[in-house]
Amino acid sequence: MNRKSSTKNVSQRLPSVETRNNTEHISGDSQFFRYEIIAALLGNKNLDIRLSDSLSPAQINFVRFIDRLTDGTHFEVSPDSRRLQMSPGVIIGGTFTHQCVPQRGVGYWIEAACILCPFAKKPSEISFAQCVTNRSGDVGYDIIRTVTLPIIKKFGIEGTVQLKKRCCMSRDLENLEEADGLVVFSLSNVRVLDEFQPVPAGFIKRVRGIAYGVRVAPDLCNQTATSTKGILLKLLPDVYILTDIDNKKASQEERKPPGAGYGLCLITESTTRGAAYSAEELAAPLESPEDLAMRCVNQLLKEIQIGGAIDRNHQAMCAFLMGLANDMPSRAFFGTELSAASRYLIEHILPNIFHVKFMKRSMISESESPHLEVTCIGARLVNSFKQSS
Repeated sequence: MNRKSSTKNVSQRLPSVETRNNTEHISGDSQFFRYEIIAALLGNKNLDIRLSDSLSPAQINFVRFIDRLTDGTHFEVSPDSRRLQMSPGVIIGGTFTHQCVPQRGVGYWIEAACILCPFAKKPSEISFAQCVTNRSGDVGYDIIRTVTLPIIKKFGIEGTVQLKKRCCMSRDLENLEEADGLVVFSLSNVRVLDEFQPVPAGFIKRVRGIAYGVRVAPDLCNQTATSTKGILLKLLPDVYILTDIDNKKASQEERKPPGAGYGLCLITESTTRGAAYSAEELAAPLESPEDLAMRCVNQLLKEIQIGGAIDRNHQAMCAFLMGLANDMPSRAFFGTELSAASRYLIEHILPNIFHVKFMKRSMISESESPHLEVTCIGARLVNSFKQSS
């Protein structure tokens, strides 16, 4: 399928996902391992990534996830696991179960699914088993449900996420050998993504949150919720924090039950419903609920200070989908501080593979905090498996 454009100066043609010739070779950056693989797969390019260290367990597991999601994708790993070569196949989607590893949270795989599954042959329903549903450094289940899904819906993607079993882990517990969380993620496939047109960020009018715990004393979650409300009520009157406690006792065989701990997730709502800032922190060993509450609130306030309508957790995913959307202008309001992944996507991956050029403009107004307006005309990537309506 040819690329069509409403502007006269755009003459480049971009074939569909199914029919592009796989002839071009690209070299990837190991720091952005997932995005390089996703872009090469959607762009139908051979990929060669050289890493400074051996592939991590999470990276190896991600390769297995891509192999399961697609048909005909071929990977080759060097004996020292420092070089990965990929020949892309076709994204199939469908219903299947993927066994995760505890080194990363479930958002590590779901973010990739949000970009790839809309271009699959079939709608996707993926059960992420043995996963960590909430982990420091990765987007957790609660943020996926309340922030991620509304963002991708603006591109015309319908999705649901169900929590079957919660499992949490802080960044300080890297020795966790297994996890027992379970999340079921469903996503529709589309023919072409809609352009992204956000509303202004507006002002923060309420904060919602959840203090969750797995195999811990209920008082820890209750104290976390109380401390969080005590801090935030000094800033605005509409604050509500739920508690979700799974205090199921471990069996006698589980002397060290996986995924025990507690954490806090905070999400804002704006007057225009155009911005949702999110922050999530898990308690470190021996950390008090009061300290956890203060740390998470500070993280949320930092996201609000950075501004924009898309927080840093979702900048990369939003930029990626904007670059793949139809050939009408897509526009998003990012904060004054871009994440490293979104900057690399905007400046390198999307221009090099999909020939999409982004324009960035700093915006300052009296009614809103400073932000960065990011605009592009998408590559109009077409899913030839999906019939046009």
